[in-house]
Amino acid sequence: MMEQATPDVKAVVEINKEQPGKGNFVVRVSGVEATIVELLGMNRPFYALNALDMEDVCDMVIEAIS
Repeated sequence: MMEQATPDVKAVVEINKEQPGKGNFVVRVSGVEATIVELLGMNRPFYALNALDMEDVCDMVIEAIS
């Protein structure tokens, strides 16, 4: 999805470059000050993460890198 939306932008995905901690899910874009998504202190079964619409997250990342 992101490759099609931003063909001229070379993006690199890094998973857990900085360990966010147990029960946390964080999406950041390098060079952008604001955090895209930050779900902290979740307990299993991670309802907030399951409810997250990843297409919306992708749209927010695309907006941040455009």
